[in-house]
Amino acid sequence: MKRNTEKAKPNAKPEPQDKDLLGYTDDYLNEADNVVSAQECTGLIMYPPLSESEAESFTDLYSIPKPENKKPNGLQKEKKEKHDFS
Repeated sequence: MKRNTEKAKPNAKPEPQDKDLLGYTDDYLNEADNVVSAQECTGLIMYPPLSESEAESFTDLYSIPKPENKKPNGLQKEKKEKHDFS
């Protein structure tokens, strides 16, 4: 029969805790139901604006600077490919 020879350290410091997270459980922090959208309020646009009016709508909603140049960069005319998955 082996004996437990390890002794508890009397001066062991407790691990530091993040004071912002005190009172929250892991279950609460891991719940995905609390998130409205993965892209919301990130400043990311899922796809480039397709028209000038759509670009202006984005700048009305978000603090996105309006482009300085008037040259089209070709992104506005991209079309999505149709896929036949049947």
